[in-house]
Amino acid sequence: MDLFLQKISDIISAYDTWSSYTPEDDGIVIAYTSVYGHTRMAVSLLAEKLKAKGCPRVLVYDLARDDMSQALSDAFRYSKLILATTTYNA
Repeated sequence: MDLFLQKISDIISAYDTWSSYTPEDDGIVIAYTSVYGHTRMAVSLLAEKLKAKGCPRVLVYDLARDDMSQALSDAFRYSKLILATTTYNA
């Protein structure tokens, strides 16, 4: 019965965190799209600079190629989100 009560407590705690949109971990998710590769290069530079400044965790997702469900999950898991997208013909 003790194990059951602990599991219920863990489930309620997780639900409380998720339903209040409270970040679970400190980190930055950068999600981007890039047509000609320029946005990808800018995002790579940004990620390097953030890591050099001591950011605890920087995750980068190419939304055209990476697992969309993982990108979405991490966008809610980590405390900061950066979106970078392309402009086409100015």
